[in-house]
Amino acid sequence: MYSQIKNISIACIILIALGGLSQKATASTEEQMRAVMQGMLDAFNAHDVAQMSSYWTEDIVYDFVAQLPPMKGKEQATAFLGGLFECLPDFHGSQTRILVYGNIMVTEAVVTGTHLGELLGIPATGHSLQSRLLQIWEFEGDKVKWFAEYLDMASSLIQLGVMPAPEPLELVPSFTLPDAERTGLTSLEAAVELDALWDAHDLSGCAKGIHPDAEILMIPLGVPIDREGFIALSELEFLGFSDLRWQPVRSIDMGDGWVLTEIVSTGTHDGPYFGIPATGRSIMVRGGVLRRFDADGLLTNLHCYYDNMTVLQQLTAPEWPLAGAWVERIPPWENVVDPGVALHKLTPLDPEGNRLLYTVKFVNE
Repeated sequence: MYSQIKNISIACIILIALGGLSQKATASTEEQMRAVMQGMLDAFNAHDVAQMSSYWTEDIVYDFVAQLPPMKGKEQATAFLGGLFECLPDFHGSQTRILVYGNIMVTEAVVTGTHLGELLGIPATGHSLQSRLLQIWEFEGDKVKWFAEYLDMASSLIQLGVMPAPEPLELVPSFTLPDAERTGLTSLEAAVELDALWDAHDLSGCAKGIHPDAEILMIPLGVPIDREGFIALSELEFLGFSDLRWQPVRSIDMGDGWVLTEIVSTGTHDGPYFGIPATGRSIMVRGGVLRRFDADGLLTNLHCYYDNMTVLQQLTAPEWPLAGAWVERIPPWENVVDPGVALHKLTPLDPEGNRLLYTVKFVNE
């Protein structure tokens, strides 16, 4: 998002029940979804795009969040994956976690490969690549209808040697953290409360809701951090973006203490951010967050996936007239109970910025 963009407003929509999500998936349904997932993983590792696509609906939407707009239909999705297999001929994936609720499946995965062909315009480097991903799958019967994938492209470019690695951060909070306090909230309630506290920049309140031994992984950092490190990192982010917001688009209780949240973060770059002086530009980045809470309502696990390359591009790329992205809150109309959230994007089609492609996506349609 660029500096011309003003007055961003976002609706905070917590979807506890989403279509078939009002009830836990039956054992047979979950077993079927897991079987489909295993079939797709086997086909992925065999680089059999045709077999992978047999598990999709004809109108599948593949939302590779680091690269907009989403791909629609089997033809676009298979072409994208086929290109990855060409530039990473030993591309391989493995799943580290699978959660199922209703018609939603959430997976955490690790993919590896050797860069032996052109990737995103980058000539082959011969370097090895390893990326962690958060994947969200929505099923329609026994087929995948919608698929979103969150990862950090900046980490990949660093591994390929085409982007310098940042200096290690010294993550020490500026204040003594208060003790964690039992909340007595359900996992979903605790997630909503933490989101609100962080959005209000109340880091002392956040710290109270985090278990002292919490396991935290902010994907762009690449290494686990502890409770103190998370609060210190948040302070650095607020220093770079004093109006930084964290707005949930939807939160889903995945069971066994796990909560999936998709978020949109926005802010104005009015302070230093990873060595970049304040530019006055606005940013918007989508993220996928997987968290677990214990019986006391305390956060024990936090895995936050977002593309730091998207942030860096928005802060450093040449500006285009009118180009950028907006998040709009659509008020309820007559006889419409729930508000809506629309993601608008204007993409230049020529260097002068005289021709623009306009797309809009309703994130809770």
